[in-house]
Formats: sequence, C-alpha cells, structure tokens
Amino acid sequence: MLPEDLRYMGTSSESLLAATPKLVRWLGLVFTVLGGYIVGAGVLLAHLALGAFAGRKPYAFLVAALGGGFTTGLMSVVNLVIDSDFKFVLLAITALWLAALICYGFKARRPSGVGLD
Repeated sequence: MLPEDLRYMGTSSESLLAATPKLVRWLGLVFTVLGGYIVGAGVLLAHLALGAFAGRKPYAFLVAALGGGFTTGLMSVVNLVIDSDFKFVLLAITALWLAALICYGFKARRPSGVGLD
C-alpha cells in the first residue's frame, strides 16, 4: 500500500500484514486488474481521438466527457479525499482532459472555414 493509503486508514503496513496476511497477494491482483482497466481505457480513448474526434462524430464529445469523468476525474477526486502524494499529477492529467474537451467544444461551435484549420 502507498504511504497515503496507510495515513488515510491511520495504520501501519506491519499491523495490516499481521491482521491480513494475504493482503499483499490480493493487492497484486487488484493492481493487475486496475492496470488492465487503465490500458483498456487508453486504447478506447486513442480510438476515440483518432476516429470519432477526427471524423467529428456527434457522440465523440459525450463519450470523451463520460469516459474521462469516470476514469481520471473520479480517480482525481478520490486521491484528493485521501490526500494522495500523487494528487497533483492526477489533477494535471484531468486538466489536460478538460482542456481537450474545451478545445473540441470551441472548434465544434466555430463555423467551418473560419480560423486556422
């Protein structure tokens, strides 16, 4: 477990391991699943960016907003709650996601042929 996890729970790694000896193995499985989820979300986001955004599909903004909100947005909120050491890194990633949505929104509202296309 990360130091902020132990701080949030008000315990030490030694006391957790003594109470739950299989915790390390379980956490390994949890993080394997989480890693797969992250890679899968990244693949879907890349597909969305290369396909739906480039093709200006009407559902692209909604999918990107929901996908980002449930992944990086939710992760950032939870990491703020537990006072994670990585909260600012996650907030930076979330800021990039929000900036991308804002840029997409501005471009979608601009009439075609106007600007620096």
